Amino acid sequence: MHFPMPFLNESDEFCFFLNLFPACFPASCATSFLYAPASLLLMPPKRRSSSKSAVFSAQNIRLAMVEASLLKRFLSVIADLLFINLTVAYPLNRVLDQIVPKQGFSELYSLVSSSSYLQGVSLLIMFAFSLVAFFYFSFFEAYLAQTPGMMLFRLKVVSEKGNLTLGRCMLRSLFVFPFFPFYLLWFLEPLFLLYRGKRLTEIFTNTKVIEAVPIDLSSWSSTSRM
Repeated sequence: MHFPMPFLNESDEFCFFLNLFPACFPASCATSFLYAPASLLLMPPKRRSSSKSAVFSAQNIRLAMVEASLLKRFLSVIADLLFINLTVAYPLNRVLDQIVPKQGFSELYSLVSSSSYLQGVSLLIMFAFSLVAFFYFSFFEAYLAQTPGMMLFRLKVVSEKGNLTLGRCMLRSLFVFPFFPFYLLWFLEPLFLLYRGKRLTEIFTNTKVIEAVPIDLSSWSSTSRM
């Protein structure tokens, strides 16, 4: 079905779209991780015992590496999306504000819904910002084993079999794409995380997220002897 074009040239239409979608992108990516805590409240999973996998010391600090908590994982993703928004989307919006006059949401929505051309451009804009987030998560996890958001909460991605490769990290980051079939991960990933202890993509890639927590070394030793 073809919609009549509004009284704007293609350059103006493109600018309007750029002005709309960068700000909306982080919210769309965060939808799946907002779904996880809500599911936890409605359908509490069975209690899992987190196994301590390693202990290391540095300057009298004792830390144990355990499976990361759901809350810290959720907060780290929100921190990463805010970082992407501040470093990519917000500067772009500032530039576009100098070119395109601000429009109310209703006027902008009316403009978009009346044009099949703009609807196509919207997909391109959403895909471009999805790519930014995709490479952000993939490269940080592959080469540093943690994103800036993970660093804030002492989280780290590790491989259970072999090395943590870029390919595995790219598979872990497919959830950022708001297109079929990837948006199905917005619902499947939280469910697997709640009831299997790992996201669906983590099961496929043999990876997991761990966190560093302080421990009492004496209690650790007594527990190890039992």
